[in-house]
Amino acid sequence: MADNNVFENDRPPEDNIVPKTQIVVDGNISPKRLRALVQLQLEEEHLDYKESFDLSNRAAKKRAKVDLVCDLVAMANTGGGYVVIGVKEHNNGTFTVEGVDEACVSFLKQESVQNWVDSYVDRTLKLRVRAIKWNEDKTVVLICVFPTVLPAVFKKDGQYQDSKTGRGITKFQTAELFVRHGSKTERASYEDWCRIAENIREDERGKLVNAQSQHQDILDRLDIMIALVGGAPPCRRTLDLASGSAGDIEDRVAQLMSLQNPVAFRRVIRNEFNSIRTFLSDQQTVESREELQECLDRDFVTFVRRVFPIWVAAIEYNGEELASTLADQLHKLYCRSHSLRFKAPQEQCRPLWLQSKILFTVYVCGAFAVMRDKPVYARWFLDRGNPFDSYWRSRSWFRYVLTMLARAKLLEKKGLCVEAVEFAKSDTYVVSQFEDEDDLIGGICRFDFLQCVTTLLRMKDVHETYPSFAAYQKAKIVPIVEAIIESASQDLWIPQVAPAPLAEAIDELDKIAGKEFGFYYGWDYGEWDSTVVSDFLHKHRGTGSG
Repeated sequence: MADNNVFENDRPPEDNIVPKTQIVVDGNISPKRLRALVQLQLEEEHLDYKESFDLSNRAAKKRAKVDLVCDLVAMANTGGGYVVIGVKEHNNGTFTVEGVDEACVSFLKQESVQNWVDSYVDRTLKLRVRAIKWNEDKTVVLICVFPTVLPAVFKKDGQYQDSKTGRGITKFQTAELFVRHGSKTERASYEDWCRIAENIREDERGKLVNAQSQHQDILDRLDIMIALVGGAPPCRRTLDLASGSAGDIEDRVAQLMSLQNPVAFRRVIRNEFNSIRTFLSDQQTVESREELQECLDRDFVTFVRRVFPIWVAAIEYNGEELASTLADQLHKLYCRSHSLRFKAPQEQCRPLWLQSKILFTVYVCGAFAVMRDKPVYARWFLDRGNPFDSYWRSRSWFRYVLTMLARAKLLEKKGLCVEAVEFAKSDTYVVSQFEDEDDLIGGICRFDFLQCVTTLLRMKDVHETYPSFAAYQKAKIVPIVEAIIESASQDLWIPQVAPAPLAEAIDELDKIAGKEFGFYYGWDYGEWDSTVVSDFLHKHRGTGSG
């Protein structure tokens, strides 16, 4: 970078964005993934290193089976993970690959490990096992166990004999539930049961929403039949975001837009958001944690998910005023959520949990606008601040939520993009609006890049941004970078920006992405598979502040 760089990059970031895990549990058991896991040099909920197993006698083998099963089941109950066998931990906290012998490789066959797990738990857990050559002399066994929504409970005791004392040891008992607490495998606590219950409710709610969407065409046909025989379909005065299906809401929005009465439509949108704000206020007096959690999962999450069909209709029917109103109302709901104080005991930062769901919805809406080439719509979500806090007032709401989630240790994944993708994938209506999952991921990454570069150009401080898009391949953001460069003079994606500061901003984000995501996620700084981008950076980077 040139000395006249206009961006602040000479001080450490005020907050380290540290997620609960850097591990992506996707079933990848390739040599490349193995090396990335070993190079992390840490154990956590989703990653465990083991040196080897003592297989010298029958009792030792039984202990190895029980210990491994316990770890794998605990990981499955805590989002899945990897076990790397053949790695030694040293007293200074470092890990080195020592490898395992042929007997251990033979012992840890895929079929054998699967049978052990199946014999101890009440459901079949999905896992993959592979022996991988580390070098000519060393072999490592890599096991990936996938997450399970319903908890895997032991159906019989896990017992073995101590090979030295001959004393019987019970690792786990029938009906016990084990989970991971950091790098340890332990019995589930009350908080773990609450987390599992929340995951089950979320999964069931998603299934119900999907079922409603699948049957929407039947409801539409019934309305037509009623009209044909002289009746009239039910009168719908509201959008009913808290309970209506996505397809039904999109249809109602299209009907309301056909009336060409923007004042009435804005009133309908405001009424819907006023209703959810009233609902949230009422929940502050609820004393039961379980009741509070169930209501928020059911009504609030459903509400914010149902904003997306309105957004889709606004874009499809060129409803700029509707989209602008929707963006304003989402930001107001985000700000209102911050002041909520629930009476019932709740997990840390419950208002922050609400705000994160709103921003995940914003990411999905922004992704749809980007993929439909609607820069004005996408920009309505940018440059939104945090009026409830003097320090964060002028800073981006994206950065605020990301930072607060990291501080509260509630950031499940690295950055907002992966969290938003998981949020979107659980809704079949959202997925159906994109060509495929890859298209969805691309849209979310491009929107994230757009908000990062816009924030950097406005704040002139590289630490006000965080390149979550780098959790995926660099090719995902190339189209939006090219679009920004090619339309810079037209003020489409980013208004009033000169080539030099734009080039500096793109390069700075690329550099941060390489530092934050290059090690595990493979982001290569400076490597652009686009002549448009590379030529633009070569021509304008370091040519002045513009």
